[in-house]
Formats: sequence, C-alpha cells, structure tokens
Amino acid sequence: CASLGSCRYAKRAHKYEGRRDALRVLSRLADRSGRLADANRYAAQANLVDDEAFPKPFRISSEEFAAAVEEATNELPDRFRKAAREGNVAILAEPIPDESLLIEEEPPFDPSILGLYRGTPLPERSDGDPGEPDTIHLFQHNLERVSENREELVHEIAITVYHELGHFFGLT
Repeated sequence: CASLGSCRYAKRAHKYEGRRDALRVLSRLADRSGRLADANRYAAQANLVDDEAFPKPFRISSEEFAAAVEEATNELPDRFRKAAREGNVAILAEPIPDESLLIEEEPPFDPSILGLYRGTPLPERSDGDPGEPDTIHLFQHNLERVSENREELVHEIAITVYHELGHFFGLT
C-alpha cells in the first residue's frame, strides 16, 4: 500500500461491517501503489458485496486509452481544438495522479480527480513568447473507474478535456 498505516487499518476494517467500503479503500491504495492486479481484485470483491454501489472497474491498455483520448478530442468543437493547438496545450495520459501534482495546491487535490490543467490561462498570457507548453493531465484509472465501457470512457474523456480547456480559457 502507498501508506502502510492506511493499508493496515483498511485491512482490519475489511473484517468488520462496512466491508465493501474497506475493499474500495484497499483497491484505491493498491492502485496508488502501482499494484493494479490487487486493485482489480479488491474492486471485484467490493462488486460482489454490492454491485450497484461498486461496479467493476472498466480497464483497457494504455494504448487503447491513448486511442480513446484521440477519439474524444476529435469530438470537441473545431474552435476548441484549434485554440488548444495554437495555445501550445499538450494532453498527457497518466495512470493515476502523481502525489506531487495532488499536493501542489492548498487544499490538495482529491486523488480521484479525472483531469488537471496546468499552465497559464489565455487571459493571463503576455504577447510574444508562448513559454512552456500548458498541459492537461488525464488520469486513466480514475476515468476508467467512472466508466462502464469504452463508449462511456470516450464520453468522460471528452467532458474532462472540455472542462480542463475551460481553465485554459480562464474560467474557474
């Protein structure tokens, strides 16, 4: 587990009432520590306890996820794609949010965030040097967790990119 103490408490809670919640926590902790097989096993166990509250996570390979990101971004209006391209915005796919990203703001970001915009919004930019590329981070495992199939995943990716582009355009 990412935190031995957290893992120990979750495993102890797993033995008592609220087992499904403990399984969900164990799944998330295993995911954060890079143990995807364990994360999937705990999620499947939580699903057996309560399939409505804890659907099985939908999983695809990183290559399939990259293809889904491309499909989703192609669904965005042309003016948004053009603005992002001209604004030097890179879209990065990552398995989960890195802890350094989560704690860079106060209060820290929730580890289950779907995406994150990092950069200088258009209204705050000065003319001339475009500087470093802005980035939209998409977190594959979190997006998979809120999707039941590929079609929903592509839809969630599109919504997330659209939301993060809103920050790029200066919206809060």
